[in-house]
Amino acid sequence: MLVQGKTLLFTGSASPELAESIGIREALSWIKSHGWQYATLETDCLTVVQALRSSTDMISPFGQVIF
Repeated sequence: MLVQGKTLLFTGSASPELAESIGIREALSWIKSHGWQYATLETDCLTVVQALRSSTDMISPFGQVIF
């Protein structure tokens, strides 16, 4: 069940992985700002999922968003 949704527009170019990680970061920030205790966030980007689960430091724009 979808309770709420939000759309944002960013201009510029980015890799799909960077764009997905920015989207996840923005979604988590939005969830936190509403004070929600439980939320489900889904993605189909395996690279982002693996990066989020990894403890490896990544020195890149993608890594800075993941951190």
